[in-house]
Amino acid sequence: MSSTAIDTTHGHHGEQHQGFVAWCLRWITTTNHKDIGTLYLVWSLLMLFVGGGMAMIIRLELFQPGMQFVRPEFFNSMTTVHALVMVFAMIMPAFAGFANWMIPLMIGAPDMALPRSTTGRSGCCRSQSAC
Repeated sequence: MSSTAIDTTHGHHGEQHQGFVAWCLRWITTTNHKDIGTLYLVWSLLMLFVGGGMAMIIRLELFQPGMQFVRPEFFNSMTTVHALVMVFAMIMPAFAGFANWMIPLMIGAPDMALPRSTTGRSGCCRSQSAC
């Protein structure tokens, strides 16, 4: 009988799994274009839920004429913040995430040009949206 070695690292080049901190550092400091695209897309999905919650508050206020669930000032600011979150924190990172995922695959490149810069932009996107 012959035996063959089977690689069970599943694409992370033999990284040691040493707990939650190592896992977080791998995602934060990654230079893989698919991981960076995934960060953008996960952030976009999270902001979709936040913006959707704001939309539900807006729809709750408009549900029945004459009933007020929130103050008028809060409703006005919620409408503005909802629009900003959906455009700048959900749609734009989703486009960047799909671009990071697909462009290297479409042109046959092994990775994005300047991957650390792209990772930095992903972090800036998340920190701007959190403010």
